[in-house]
Amino acid sequence: MTKRGTPTGLAGILALDKPEGITSHDVVDVVRRVTGERRVGHAGTLDPLATGLLLVCVGPATRLSEYLMAGNKAYEARICFGKETTTDDREGETLRMAELPRELEDTAFITQLLQWMPGSMNQLPPAYSAIKKDGVVAYKAAREGKQLELEPRRVELFEAELLAIGADYWDLRLVVSKGFYVRSFARDLGRALDSAAHLGALRRTASGNTRIEQASVMQMSSLPFIDPVAALGFPSVEVSAAEAHGVTNGKPLTLRQENRPPVSARGLISIVHKDHFLAIYETVSKSSLAQPKVILPGGILRPSLSH
Repeated sequence: MTKRGTPTGLAGILALDKPEGITSHDVVDVVRRVTGERRVGHAGTLDPLATGLLLVCVGPATRLSEYLMAGNKAYEARICFGKETTTDDREGETLRMAELPRELEDTAFITQLLQWMPGSMNQLPPAYSAIKKDGVVAYKAAREGKQLELEPRRVELFEAELLAIGADYWDLRLVVSKGFYVRSFARDLGRALDSAAHLGALRRTASGNTRIEQASVMQMSSLPFIDPVAALGFPSVEVSAAEAHGVTNGKPLTLRQENRPPVSARGLISIVHKDHFLAIYETVSKSSLAQPKVILPGGILRPSLSH
């Protein structure tokens, strides 16, 4: 049995289907208990109310979290009208009641509205959120009856699609940027329609390049690691054994002309050798030189390529 706190040698990204009623940190704790690995973290919080895709990084793969969280997210959301709550979802206390929108069942109006909505917007985060201001966490302050003055944040709504209409709700599919709060979206939508609204249910169906279809249920009888290169979505460069040795030591890499990929806007590339993902590098302008950003000691096995 692995001694508590001793590195296990495990490294990878898990795609899990989080059930309702537990926190993202609860999922991290389960993975720690099952694997014996202490270095575990999630890439993008899901509230207890929410279900769906949660990416969990194990071992050295925790170094990839910020890159995984930077991707767009897709959700299926139930927007319930007639009530606004303290948490902007169904678990909060009622702040105010309002008449249902006149256009609640007007499919043509809803379709046109959702076609108009995508774009950049300033969004005020929920009072009950994990955002910090002056070192104070918003939801902790809210629980103590203190209201932090949170600043609006610039976020992006890429797609909005109507899935279903109910007696007092809309089911929507949303594709959004990092930092977008669907709870805030529900609250603001209710106000825009001269009503009130809150988030009734939420399911994450995609995070970056990973889809819910790739996720495993929370049985944890096995470790369904996914391919980290595919999850990150950066162009990949295959290096030789000699180059791989330099990469593991954090040395700059001169890209050979024959294996230079089309580089993403951020200039980030995944470095691979055979069936292992070794590092994230960043290209230097238009030159053939690439500098290390994240080195993964021992590399991460690419499970989809290991059979």
